[in-house]
Amino acid sequence: MWCLERDILLTAQHLPGKGNVIADSESRVMRDRCNWMLNPVVLQRIMSHFSNLQMDLFATRLTYQLPRFFSWRPDPLAEETDAFLQDWTQVRGYANPPWNLVERVLAKVEEQQADIILMAQMWPSQLWYPRLLGMAEVLPSENQPSKGGSNSDRTTTTSDATSGRVAYLRQHYACKGLSGEAADLLLSSWRHNTSLSYDSLCRKWISWSTEQQADPISGPIEDIVNFLAQLYKEGYQYRSLNAYRSAISSMHTPIEGQSIGQHPLVSRLLKGAFQTCSLLPRYQSTWDVSRVLRHIKSHQLDNNLSLKLMYLRTVMLLALTRPSRSADLLSLV
Repeated sequence: MWCLERDILLTAQHLPGKGNVIADSESRVMRDRCNWMLNPVVLQRIMSHFSNLQMDLFATRLTYQLPRFFSWRPDPLAEETDAFLQDWTQVRGYANPPWNLVERVLAKVEEQQADIILMAQMWPSQLWYPRLLGMAEVLPSENQPSKGGSNSDRTTTTSDATSGRVAYLRQHYACKGLSGEAADLLLSSWRHNTSLSYDSLCRKWISWSTEQQADPISGPIEDIVNFLAQLYKEGYQYRSLNAYRSAISSMHTPIEGQSIGQHPLVSRLLKGAFQTCSLLPRYQSTWDVSRVLRHIKSHQLDNNLSLKLMYLRTVMLLALTRPSRSADLLSLV
């Protein structure tokens, strides 16, 4: 339209490559840094442990390594486009996503309760890393890069000195001679939200046990008492200590015929914490919601409103109208 209004006519004309060397060479250079894949030898080792992998969730026609795959952009060989729009519960998925998408992958798995094989970096400083360990259903294993291998060889199937509560319980049940089916039923005895809460709390317990070279699942009662005392020293209140007691009880074996939560030493320590700490209200400060609403109302909904501001408005209104966990908001991104 801009050209028509000014009586400008555009035409296309072929120019041979030898007469346009710079532009022609640039058009033949591929710089897609996201178009990479795991070393096929490493993937074969993984598939020897986890059979029946059906779908490569993040791939292209140049990088897919399973018979079926989802692509990020339209691809003539892909089964569907954009893995985040698909149902992962219908396939046995293998995911080797770009690292900036790991958090979204975890949110998707948690939302759909899907079962996938996820490749992720050993990256403890990332916010998603504790969540990844807590959701792991098998003990982590590190993939050491082969000599002369590419960067993609360094991808891991979750790895660290510590693992999640579920992983430790599965290993413990296996050592006791229980089948995988029996372990699944035992782990299903906790409600989903309760299990997620316990997983989050147990990460700190497992980390502390690793530092102390202690066994988080069958160690002595003294370890648990010392851990709870350390939490109290760090400023944790009685109700937080009580939550940690319940979480540890969900994964630790009974001691002297009693569960951890009922052991006299643990009960006495919590009673002492209750007597000595001053109970504080859950919320010690509040803020005026009407100020935010007035600010949002003052916005002019026109083309001058930036995408960032529109995004912040939407998130705030969702948070105010449907109070819930931040993971629910993240799943909408």
